[in-house]
Amino acid sequence: MSEPKKVLLSYVADTETFVDAFCAPLFDDGGRLRRIEARIDDIPPGMDIIAEVSERVASADVIVSFICENYGRHPAAHDLRIAAQRRGRNCGGWPIVVPIILGLDGRSWWEKFQQEMPEAAALRNIADRPFFKPGTNSWVLPDPEDIHVIHDLRDWLCDLLAPPPPSLPSPSPQSLPAPLPDAVARIVLLGHPTRSLPEGVGKAAAQVAEALAAAGVPVQPWPDGWEGTGAPAGDAAAEKRTVFLQPLAAADAAASARTPSRTENYLVNALGEAARPRIEASPVVLWLPDGEPQEEFVRSAGQPGEANPVFRIDTAPALAEWLCHRFGFGRRGQIMACEEIEIRPVDARRQIVEELDEMIYGVPPPEDRLSVWFTASQFEHYFRSVADKRPILMAHDLKMPIPAMQGNANPVHQLIGKFRTLQAKADQILQELKLTSDDVFWIACITAEQTVVPPSVRLPNPSVDRWHMLRVERRNADFAVEQNSRKSVSEGLQSWMGH
Repeated sequence: MSEPKKVLLSYVADTETFVDAFCAPLFDDGGRLRRIEARIDDIPPGMDIIAEVSERVASADVIVSFICENYGRHPAAHDLRIAAQRRGRNCGGWPIVVPIILGLDGRSWWEKFQQEMPEAAALRNIADRPFFKPGTNSWVLPDPEDIHVIHDLRDWLCDLLAPPPPSLPSPSPQSLPAPLPDAVARIVLLGHPTRSLPEGVGKAAAQVAEALAAAGVPVQPWPDGWEGTGAPAGDAAAEKRTVFLQPLAAADAAASARTPSRTENYLVNALGEAARPRIEASPVVLWLPDGEPQEEFVRSAGQPGEANPVFRIDTAPALAEWLCHRFGFGRRGQIMACEEIEIRPVDARRQIVEELDEMIYGVPPPEDRLSVWFTASQFEHYFRSVADKRPILMAHDLKMPIPAMQGNANPVHQLIGKFRTLQAKADQILQELKLTSDDVFWIACITAEQTVVPPSVRLPNPSVDRWHMLRVERRNADFAVEQNSRKSVSEGLQSWMGH
C-alpha cells in the first residue's frame, strides 16, 4: 500500500466546527489521506515560526484552505500563498490546493487572490459549492448532498499520482542558495561577436580593462568572434553571476539601439539555449566609447530606469568607475540586508521599502547601494556574504502573529523569541569572521497592528536590546514609518556610520 497523502488544513479558529464536520467524510478509515494541522501550538517559543510553517506546507501533498471573511487578514493566508508559489516552481502542480469558500467576503478575497496569483486559477476549485448562506458570511455545515461532493473530492485526491521524489543535491557549491541578487562575481569584457572591434574601440576596451584590474575587479576578456567559438576554455560563464560588457562601434551601436536584445541573442548562440535563463538574469552593458557618437544610441542612453541592457556613453575611466559603483566592486556605499516582506498588495511592500530607502540612503538612493533580501531559510547564506561589509540588518514582525491570534502565546514573547533566534545565527557568523555585533546596525521593523510592543527606542528585552525599533503604521491601505521612530533610528544610524 502506498504512503497516505498528507493533507494540510489551513483555517481560522472561528471555523473549526465547520472544518471538523467537513473532514469527517474526507478522512475515511482507509487511511489514504492523513490530516496535518497548520496550527502551530506545538512550536516552542523562540523558534522561527514562519520557517516552521513553511516546512509543513512544503511537506504537504494537499492543502485545504477554508476561506472565511477573516481568512485573508489571518496568517493562515500565508499557507495558501506559499502553496501557490510552490506550485509555480514545481513540476506537476504540487501541492494540490483546494479552496473551500465560507462566506461572501471570503469569495471576494479568493477572486482577488486569483488575480494576484495567476497560478491559483488552475487550482482544484469547489468554491462554488454553497457552504454559506447566500449573500452573507454565515457558513453552513455540510448536508447529505455535500457529503457526496466531499467523497468525490476524497476519491479524486486519492487517485492522483504522487509527484516524483526530489533528487538529492550533491554536497557541492551548486547546492548553495543563489548568489546575492545585486552582487556579481566578475565582468566579461566582450570582443566583437562576429568580426573584429575597430582599433579605436579596442583601445578604449583595453583602457577599461586596465582601470578595472587596478580596482581589483575580476575581468574575463572574450576574443573577437566569440559568437561562433563560444566562451573561452574553462570559462563557466553560464554558471556565474556575470556582467557582460559589450563595447560598440557607431554602426553596431545603431543596430543595438534598434534591437536591444541583440547582444543577449549572440550570447545565447554562443553558450547554448540551456544558458538562456542565466543570460537573461545577467546585466548586459552596451558601451559606446566617448567620441563614437550615434544619435539613436544616445537617445537610448538617456532613458531613465533600470533597463537591461544598460546603454552607456562614457570615457573608459568613467565607465570603470560606474561599473564599480553600480555592481558593488570596491564598494563604498552601505549594504542593507532585509528580511523578505511578503504582504499584499505589492504596493504596501513597496511603500515600506521606499521608507527604508529614504531613511537609510536619502532620496534618491546612491547608485552603489546594495540591498539583499532573504527568507528565513536563506539568512545564514546571505548574511555571511555581507557580514564583513558593515551591513544594516533589518527584520520585521509581519509574520509573527499566528500564535497570538489563536490565543496560544504572548505576542511580545514570540517577537523577542523571533529576533533572539535570528540574532543568535548572526552572532555565530560574526564570531567565525572575528567580527562583533558593533559591526552591524540592527533594525527591528515593528508594525503596531501586528504586535503590541511598548514604546521604546530598542526592543524591550536585554537579550535583544541591540535592535533599534522602527515602528511602521498602517494608514488605510498605506504604510508609513512613525516620525519619532524614524528620528531615533536615523540618529542611531548616523552615529554608527560615523564610527
